[in-house]
Amino acid sequence: VKLRPRQLKTVEGSVGGSLNAGLYAGPEITASYLDRNLFRGAERLRISFNGQYSFPLVANIASRVQQEIEVALSKPGLMVPFRKRGWARELVGQTQASFSYSIDRISIPLNGTEDFLREESFTELLAELQADPNVAPAVTFNTFDWKWSYQWRRRPSVRHELTPLNVIWQAPRYEEDELRRLLLLIFLLDEVAADEGFFLSLEPMVLYQPAYVYLFDSRLKKWKTHNFFYRGRMAFAANRLLN
Repeated sequence: VKLRPRQLKTVEGSVGGSLNAGLYAGPEITASYLDRNLFRGAERLRISFNGQYSFPLVANIASRVQQEIEVALSKPGLMVPFRKRGWARELVGQTQASFSYSIDRISIPLNGTEDFLREESFTELLAELQADPNVAPAVTFNTFDWKWSYQWRRRPSVRHELTPLNVIWQAPRYEEDELRRLLLLIFLLDEVAADEGFFLSLEPMVLYQPAYVYLFDSRLKKWKTHNFFYRGRMAFAANRLLN
């Protein structure tokens, strides 16, 4: 067996494509940079990018562009303001901070909706459609996500993960003011979307979502014929509309 030191810095990337139900097709691009010893104390810095571009293969279907960049930094040990003596000997843990920014841009063609727009009194969208039958106004969902979390364990088979700080700011932007009301009507007419509350994504808001995860895996302690795995998650969410 030959062993060699692991590379401290790596750069990865991939290019692929996707075909969704014969309606959408487009490329997918991913890239990442990893530094496993940023400050010479086993700190891990990861910068990743993911882009997905879905273009319609048939007429009158919305096109979609998704892009996300994330920066995550983890450090061995628990960085907390108050701690008891002996934690370093009793616990094996790490602290992680991350920030991500994602863009989800959807272009909605209005061709074939003239009667609906006239019935619902959409004056601006109707005027654009009459001027250009191929008009497709877009909405861009901008999402900023800040997260601070801890992971620790006392026993090999039990792991805890606590995220006391997770703040999400979503800021949608509409090319046309009436586009928001159009999307709201579409979501309300769709029973599945209405039940899931998708229309909330149309509003600018700030969300606070702390969470705790408990993981038990008997395989991490000793491999047996019969193993037991359990993962439980408890979360709390609060939001504030910015309108």
